[in-house]
Order: sequence, then structure tokens, then C-alpha cells
Amino acid sequence: MDLECTDFPICPHCGTVEKDYLEIMDETTGDGDEIEYECWACGGSVTVEIHMSLNFSTRA
Repeated sequence: MDLECTDFPICPHCGTVEKDYLEIMDETTGDGDEIEYECWACGGSVTVEIHMSLNFSTRA
């Protein structure tokens, strides 16, 4: 299973996709940070490295 640069965190133990990833982050989480959470499906410990990308479009 490829777990690099996915759209959502994926549990490496059971493959569950964490679509509510904002719930495991806080307001201080930034690019390159690592967070750890417990998979709701299997209870496994998961460490996630955050890769952030911002895009903006502005017009008058």
C-alpha cells in the first residue's frame, strides 16, 4: 500500500482512510509537522507528516 503524499491520512495497520483529518490537527499544526493519533477502526498508533500546499486566486 502506497502511503506517501495521499489526499487523506491512511492507517498503515488496517488501511482505514481518515477523512476527518482536521479533527486530529490543531491551529498550530504546520507544514512538515508530525502528529500522532489512534486509528478509530483498529486502535493502531498512526504518525502522520503534514505536507501543506496553498493556492490563491485574486481578482478585482
